[in-house]
Amino acid sequence: MICIGRALTGRMPEKEEEEDFNCGTCSLSVFKRRKTTNETSEADARKEQEKEEVVEGWDERQPDHIPRVAWRNGKGIMGGWECTVNGDCSHLTNGEERSW
Repeated sequence: MICIGRALTGRMPEKEEEEDFNCGTCSLSVFKRRKTTNETSEADARKEQEKEEVVEGWDERQPDHIPRVAWRNGKGIMGGWECTVNGDCSHLTNGEERSW
């Protein structure tokens, strides 16, 4: 869930310990596609995204190094998404459990 949220929104904290997306057992998160002004700008965004594919890959000799990917820095995949509900557990009797 954390990886999905980061890729969709393009938000990835610099520090590993920083919390960004909640993912307790049976939690609910909702992601909505960012709105574009028109279909042309969406197509342009898609083309731009394709140009900026992964420039360098993961190296097993440097397992902690995260490759440069086009969706980082708030861009998100395919024009980006917004997290409108982040790990909601209000529907659970005992609330959030076993969160990462």
